[in-house]
Amino acid sequence: MIKKEAAPNAQKHAQKGRIGKRAASVWIAYVLLVAFVVSLSAVMFSFMTDYTRSATKDIKKTVFNTEECRSVSLSVESACFASQVLNITVQNRNYLRIDKLDFHLYDLAKKPQAFNVTNVTMNPNRQKVVTLNTGMSQLGFVEVVPVILKQAPEGLFEIVCSDRKASTTSFNSSC
Repeated sequence: MIKKEAAPNAQKHAQKGRIGKRAASVWIAYVLLVAFVVSLSAVMFSFMTDYTRSATKDIKKTVFNTEECRSVSLSVESACFASQVLNITVQNRNYLRIDKLDFHLYDLAKKPQAFNVTNVTMNPNRQKVVTLNTGMSQLGFVEVVPVILKQAPEGLFEIVCSDRKASTTSFNSSC
């Protein structure tokens, strides 16, 4: 009789061992799942904060662009092109200072050839003659895009007023 009772106890003890091992593996699975979810959440949080910071900067540039560029007006008064040198006279026709001029140079087929950003500061209602060494033998078209620097709490923003650009296709050959 003792052996009969020992057998059911041995079975119960063996079942408890199996249940205990299952429970440990279930807990390990839960811990690994939580660790995976936490790490995925940290990656998503990092991505979203970086994304919102860059999107906020882009939105501020757009707002500044539409707001500030309304006060910008630029015109090309004259242009002279001889031996790969462009002498161009531009005028700031409005009341906002222009901090840089971005020159886009095109060949006779109006394909872009060179881009040149100058740190030319133009005060309101003033003309300035800018000399550029283009490195081109023929010049067909020039665009001048005004750039404004705007101080903001986060730093200095560069606002490119591409909708306020001035252009010319006529060049004098005698400079």
